[in-house]
Amino acid sequence: MTDSFLQTALGEIESSLYRNKTQKEMEVTLKPLFDKYMPLNSNTAHAARSVQLEYERRKDHYSHFILRLAFCRS
Repeated sequence: MTDSFLQTALGEIESSLYRNKTQKEMEVTLKPLFDKYMPLNSNTAHAARSVQLEYERRKDHYSHFILRLAFCRS
């Protein structure tokens, strides 16, 4: 995840809340951002994409632990 994604996503969420958008409308607004910056296919993806799927999972795990380290208080 990049800072620009966080700023964009949080800005869109805040904007949607101010405009009283429904959850469904927010999902429609945020889905393209998530697909662009946080691609994560399901485990049932085609075998030809298994290398891409493995890369996505590894990247997701790295970001998870980096966030845990960043926000760890002990």
